[in-house]
Amino acid sequence: MGHISPDNANPLCFFLFLFWGVVSTVVKWDYDHVGTEYDFATAAPLPQIIGACFLVAFNTLLFFPGMFLFIRRRHHRMLAARFQPTLYAFVTFFYILSVVNTASLILGKPAMCDVLEPFIVLIPIFIQHFLLAIPAIVIQAHLASQRVFMATPDNASDKVDKNWILHQVVRPRNRLLLTLVLAVCHVGFYFLLRYLVVLPGDCNRTAIFAWACHACVFLPTILYPQFRLLKVRDPFFIRFEIFLTIICNVPGSFFLNVIYAFSPETFGPTFDYRWIYIESSTFIILANLCFPLLLTNDRFMAWVTSRTSKDYISPEDAKSTGTSSTIFALSQGVNVFQAVLNNPVLLEEFTQFTAEDWSAENVLFYKAVDEYRSVFRQTPNLAFERARFIYNRFIKPESRVEVNLDAAMRKTIADMIQREILSENMFDAAQKSVFDELMERDSFLKWQKTNGFRLALERATRDRNSNSGSSYPSKRSEDKTARALSVIELTEVL
Repeated sequence: MGHISPDNANPLCFFLFLFWGVVSTVVKWDYDHVGTEYDFATAAPLPQIIGACFLVAFNTLLFFPGMFLFIRRRHHRMLAARFQPTLYAFVTFFYILSVVNTASLILGKPAMCDVLEPFIVLIPIFIQHFLLAIPAIVIQAHLASQRVFMATPDNASDKVDKNWILHQVVRPRNRLLLTLVLAVCHVGFYFLLRYLVVLPGDCNRTAIFAWACHACVFLPTILYPQFRLLKVRDPFFIRFEIFLTIICNVPGSFFLNVIYAFSPETFGPTFDYRWIYIESSTFIILANLCFPLLLTNDRFMAWVTSRTSKDYISPEDAKSTGTSSTIFALSQGVNVFQAVLNNPVLLEEFTQFTAEDWSAENVLFYKAVDEYRSVFRQTPNLAFERARFIYNRFIKPESRVEVNLDAAMRKTIADMIQREILSENMFDAAQKSVFDELMERDSFLKWQKTNGFRLALERATRDRNSNSGSSYPSKRSEDKTARALSVIELTEVL
C-alpha cells in the first residue's frame, strides 16, 4: 500500500490515519524508519551549549533536593492533596528530557536521534497527570461543598450524583488506568504513522507529529473544565499551580510544537525545537515540584493566603481589631477549640469554613461520633444503624465523606461492624486521631487567622446577650477598655 505525504496536514488526519492504519495492518506491518534528513547534524554553537548546560544544572539543583523533600513531606496536607504517583513520574520525565536534549546539543542530533524519538513519543503519556488534574479539581471542589449534606443521616441518600460518577472516573486508581489506555492508543498511533506516512524534516518529525495530533485532539476537551476552574475555591492552591504551568508552558510546548509539526517551513531552517523541551522542563519543575514544597512552609503559606484570600487577617490587622488579644485571653485556662465545638453558633461557622477548606469530613465525622454516643446511651436499639452509617459514610475506603485514617484503624472498626460488636467507645480512637491531627492543628488554626473567626465570636456574643436579655452595643469604642470588655464577654460565651 502506498504512503501519504502531506506537507501541511490537518488535525482531522488523526482519525483518518487511525482508521487507515487499522485496515492496513491486516495486509502489512512495517517498522522501517522513514525520513533520513537530519537538521543540526553537528553540535550546537558554544553559547547555546553553555546556556543549555546552565539550565540543566539549575534543574538538577531543584530536582534532586526537591524530590527528596517532597517524598519526605508527602503526608503534609498540601502535598497529600496532589496525585503523587503520576506527579513524581511527570516531573522526573521532564527533568530527564532536558538532560537528553542538552546532550543532543553537544553531540549533534544524528547521534542522539534514536534516544530523542522515544522521549518525544512519551510526552503525551506523562502529561496526562496535568490534563487529568484539571477536571479532578473541579469535581472535587463541587463535592467538597456537598459533603455537609452527604454526612447527615436524614440526607444520606445513596442516589448517584453525576459529579460523584465523574469523581469515580478521575479517582487515583482510574486515573492510572486511563493514563495506561491513552498511552497504548498514542503509542499505537505513532507506529501507524511510521508505517503509513513519509514526513519531510528531521529524524524526530514523526514523533513530533504524533504528539501534535494528540494535543489537537485531547487538549480542547479540557477547555470547559479550565473555564470551571476559574470559579472554584481551592485551599490547596492546585488551581494556581495549574494556571502557572499553563502560562509558562502552553505557548511553547503546545503552539510551537503544533505549528512545527504541521508546517515546519513557518520557522525556517534555524529553528531548533529542542529548546522548547529544555525550557519547559525548568518551568515544570518550578511550578509542579518547588511551588507545592513552598506551601509546606508556614510563612510562605501565610504570605500566599494573605494575597489570595479576602477573609485572611494579617497579624497587624488582628491587633487592630482586638482578635489577637481575644484569642490570648481565651487561651488562658480555656480550651478554645473544645469550646468552639461545644458552642452551636461557633460550631456551625467552623463547619462552614471547613466545607470551603475541603476538610468538612473531619468536623462532620467528629459530630457524627458524638451523636452516636448519645444514641447508644438513649436508644441502644438504633445504635447499630447509626454505627453502620458512620462506617459506610466516613470510614469505608472511597466512601462519600471519607476521613483520613490509617488502615489498621479502619480494619478494626470494619471487623466490629461486620460482627455487630458495638460499644459506646468504638469510634473514640478514630475521633481522637481526626481531632488532634486534622482539626485542631490544621483547620482550626487556619480559621483563627480569618475574619470569619472574629465575626463568629461576635455573633456568638450577640446571641448570648440576646438570650440573656442584655443589650449589645451597636458601635464599639476603639479604646483599650472597650476591647477588654469584649474579651470578658467572649470568654463568658465560651
